[in-house]
Amino acid sequence: MAKSPGVAFETIDMVRANKLGLTVIDGSMAMEGNGPTEGSLVPMNLIIAGINPLATDMVAADIMGFGARDVPTLGWAYRAGLGPASVSEVEVRGEKLDNVRRPFRKPNVVTWESINQAWGVQEL
Repeated sequence: MAKSPGVAFETIDMVRANKLGLTVIDGSMAMEGNGPTEGSLVPMNLIIAGINPLATDMVAADIMGFGARDVPTLGWAYRAGLGPASVSEVEVRGEKLDNVRRPFRKPNVVTWESINQAWGVQEL
């Protein structure tokens, strides 16, 4: 889990403010690794839809081999009472997840904290 929620809290605030009726993820073509400029395209031929945007994201993450610990927004959303703790709590209709699951290469995530440490930058 990330120490600082950063973008996760902003995403959670957007979910709270915008009561979406339907979330649709176009998974016809996905990208793994360091996208969008250095990633690799992965044809998945999937459409993922749901009424809870965070649960829908969790299903997509699970298909790619990522859990709530890999996607900080999902963990923070659960703590905020907006999303499930795990994909096992999500009702999935249609294709079985085991039939479409494919492990994705993780991106190399660089935080500002690690950049500052590498360059010797000290916060004021």
